[in-house]
Amino acid sequence: MLGDIIDIGFRPYAPADRAWVRRVNLRQYREVEGFDAGFDAALDASLARIEAQRTGGRVAFLIAEAAGQPVGTLFLCRESDESARIRLFYLDEAWRGRGVGRRMLDQAIKAARGHGYAQICVSTFTRHGAACRLYHARGFQGVVHPPAEVFGQCLVQVDYHLSLTPEDRAADQAARLP
Repeated sequence: MLGDIIDIGFRPYAPADRAWVRRVNLRQYREVEGFDAGFDAALDASLARIEAQRTGGRVAFLIAEAAGQPVGTLFLCRESDESARIRLFYLDEAWRGRGVGRRMLDQAIKAARGHGYAQICVSTFTRHGAACRLYHARGFQGVVHPPAEVFGQCLVQVDYHLSLTPEDRAADQAARLP
């Protein structure tokens, strides 16, 4: 297992990656999770936002690679002057549960701090249990929304945020002490 983790490398996103990012997200959410065609438009809009920020600074667009092939993505995008948003955090099934997602998220958190953001936001659904556990383990706080029809399914969205200000980090750590 350790060899598997070492074999993963990270590199910046390049425009040539867009087709792969779109293909794997469509496969995951349309074929595996059963989202309806409305997901296609949402994915294309998200990719357009990502591309628009690619050269603007204060972003971190990661591609995880194994043996020279992309296996994961995480896009840390500018949401506002104070806030960054994680978009299209994806990891191929074969690489899940090996610490790769944690490493990607840790790099995004480090980048957000380096860019001077006060917080990071990310949204997911409760049925993505591994993602929810990962965000919680890294100190993100979640707000659970009522069930709603999303992409042809009844889903429960969770909006997570992680405060990066020293005061909030100290308060969060104190609250977790026994």
